[in-house]
Amino acid sequence: MLPSPAEQAALGMRVVPLLATRHGDMCDRATKAQQQEINRYINEFLVP
Repeated sequence: MLPSPAEQAALGMRVVPLLATRHGDMCDRATKAQQQEINRYINEFLVP
């Protein structure tokens, strides 16, 4: 179960849907496109 948008805001978190990437692909088996999708969101969080 994922937190609602209100719960996410209260907890200071954000759920990010990775449309091209399944959970099992979040490793070195990911395609280049999946790695780019993941890295795009990581950079969004790390670089203000």
